[in-house]
Amino acid sequence: MEKDRHSHLPWFRKYTPKKAADVEGQDSAVSEIRKFIQDFGRQKKKKALLLHGPTGTGKTASVYAVASETDLEVVEVNASDFRNEEGINSIIGNAIGQQSLFRRGKIILVDEVDGIAGTKDRGGLNAVIKLLEKTTFPIIMTANNVWDYKYNSLRSKCNLVEFQALQTASITNILKKIAGQEGLMARETDRTQ
Repeated sequence: MEKDRHSHLPWFRKYTPKKAADVEGQDSAVSEIRKFIQDFGRQKKKKALLLHGPTGTGKTASVYAVASETDLEVVEVNASDFRNEEGINSIIGNAIGQQSLFRRGKIILVDEVDGIAGTKDRGGLNAVIKLLEKTTFPIIMTANNVWDYKYNSLRSKCNLVEFQALQTASITNILKKIAGQEGLMARETDRTQ
């Protein structure tokens, strides 16, 4: 029954890691996320994590996996959907100012923060930075590339956590697990041929 309920989902959704141990090839990064969340109440300076690295390396999935294990609600906002100061303050500002829906702790996840750029986004990055200073909840942001000069101020307010490109062995492990759960036969081929 459970299998049928999820059979229509695309595999990237169906096989999203449910636990931190299911995240392949990012042990150090996942450990840093867990430590940040555990130590958040004692953080005096930097109240946000900025996860960065290539697309598809598990940044967002890791946040959800750690949140699930620590019984925290995730309030996710895609920064590229609300890019100017007004939109950022409205969405993220409300999230940091309200208790969790289920009276649990929560994490504010700002996905694709590097999507805030350009003239249409006037004030968006500054609004995010101001919210970091007054949040009472951990804020975790994701980005592919944070090294552009326009993100200097944001980087200085966050602890940076790098997600590495996945190695072939990690990708192979993921594919083997999926194939096994889907009842598919998979064989490895020699890539030198």
